[in-house]
Amino acid sequence: MTPRELMQVGKRIRAYVDPDGVFRDEQDGIAKRAWRMANDQDGCLHIKAIIDPLNGAKIKAFLLALSKPKTVDGEKDPRTAEQRLADAFIDAMTTTMSVEDLPAHGGSKVQLIVTMFLNDLATTTGSGQTQDGDPISAEPWPYAIRGVRSPAVIGHRPTDLTNLVLLCVHHHHVVHEGDWEISFEHGIPSFIPPRWVDPDQKPVRNIRVDLQLKL
Repeated sequence: MTPRELMQVGKRIRAYVDPDGVFRDEQDGIAKRAWRMANDQDGCLHIKAIIDPLNGAKIKAFLLALSKPKTVDGEKDPRTAEQRLADAFIDAMTTTMSVEDLPAHGGSKVQLIVTMFLNDLATTTGSGQTQDGDPISAEPWPYAIRGVRSPAVIGHRPTDLTNLVLLCVHHHHVVHEGDWEISFEHGIPSFIPPRWVDPDQKPVRNIRVDLQLKL
């Protein structure tokens, strides 16, 4: 037998003569779980993790399924096995970050924030920086993010307080994803529902605001 085959036979024998030991091993593995990450001088993230056997098997099966070689224009996948595993992890994380009910971080959806000059973003030249202060080129964004970019221009237009409305997280998503519209009259917002809510799309006002105005 190979060393690995011999090890598997030993585990089976041990599990037969000491079934409680299997449970103790599982609990020891859970207690040892850890995740360490740190950036090097180039900004690359180094990850070192210890996962218990059961969840480790789940992660291994998941990443191996996502990291299968893919042909590119009929040619063999140029990536190494390690690169395919890294890409599989990034793809899985990027997909998870797009889930609507993902726990918020600092009151907002988990996201990557990159700051750069508007001209550099438009011309894909120059560089910006992440929220950690690491520089990032404008050119590799499609690879690094693999998602929709939502630029927010700052420092070029003044904030108009009469064109703003304060919403909780739930209603923020309702407005953006439910086809609701907001109109302002003298700085007071009215909410226009989509036709599937109100065929006439009659504007709706906040009752508490109207009561305060009447008082």
